[in-house]
Amino acid sequence: MDVLGDFLSTDGTFAPFDLVLFALRMPGRPGMEALTKVARNPGMPPLILFTAFADEDTHKRALEICALALLDKPFDIDCLRKLAAQVLG
Repeated sequence: MDVLGDFLSTDGTFAPFDLVLFALRMPGRPGMEALTKVARNPGMPPLILFTAFADEDTHKRALEICALALLDKPFDIDCLRKLAAQVLG
């Protein structure tokens, strides 16, 4: 969040990120709160989330807020690579 916060803007521009991998639970900030804050930025690149604490409701809420995908840990790295390749074209 600290790194992303340096690049968030209100004018639709964003840092040189094409894709963000985002842990849903992070020290010091509830995951959905962080996701909601990040999602408010119009220039936010696509987000792929991962978590070890997801249930069906968490998946649904994350996708509704702005996540491209939510991967449950442990996840298959090849699945992540395929998702990233699809996003990055």
